[in-house]
Amino acid sequence: MSNGLKAPHLGVGIQLILWGEELVADAPRVFAQCADLNYDYVEAPLAVLSVPPSLIADAAKRSGIPLHAIHVGFQDVAAEHRLREILAYAEQTGTRKIISSGVADSATPTGYEEAARRFNHVGKLCCDVGVQFYYHSHWWEFVASDDNIRGMDILLSRTAPELVAFNLDICWTQAAFSNPVQTIVEMSDRCNYYHIKNARIGLECGKIKTWLPLGEGDVDVAGCVRTALVQPGPRYLVVEQDEPRYYASPEGEARASRMFLASMGI
Repeated sequence: MSNGLKAPHLGVGIQLILWGEELVADAPRVFAQCADLNYDYVEAPLAVLSVPPSLIADAAKRSGIPLHAIHVGFQDVAAEHRLREILAYAEQTGTRKIISSGVADSATPTGYEEAARRFNHVGKLCCDVGVQFYYHSHWWEFVASDDNIRGMDILLSRTAPELVAFNLDICWTQAAFSNPVQTIVEMSDRCNYYHIKNARIGLECGKIKTWLPLGEGDVDVAGCVRTALVQPGPRYLVVEQDEPRYYASPEGEARASRMFLASMGI
């Protein structure tokens, strides 16, 4: 590549949260749109479980882009029966990654310690069926407690690398007043999955003014992508935008973001 980047081994994915209820109403059309926009795979929010797995499997086959990951919440992996339902759905759809957001109590170090124990258990159950478990970061894990302890440091130190990997959201990282480029390097041995995301970020920690496609907003997306792709090993780049605000349609937002990455040679 003329820009000096390593070729991304695993293509570019997109989080389907941008389509909202459309995913449940017409999953085949959403998958086809993503294929037309030159995405290689998709990550789906929890709502995808409302769609029959056979329909998702067929949509993936017809569009040529797989359901790469299912993104759920802490309560979904905290409840054993719910986790097993999600793993069964993953098996039926060929999904090989489960991503979970949040902990039961993000206000105290004890809350993260308890979550880490649970995540090790979840990671083992996932590993047993050939699924990789990821923890997805927001902003609160990077804010230090009164004892100057960050939740992210507890999760990194108390979870087993072979069981729990990390999905870094570059926009939420910056919203925590942390440097996402530096964080990518610091977490490189535990994190190979990135939500590539942009927004206008507020002056208060954790506040987002407006979600935007890549190429707009306050995050150094290009710097983050370049840094991610020169880390050792394969890297997953997944475009995410929590709400359609800029072009006011999922297709417009997703197209703008994909074109931005294409302009980088990706």
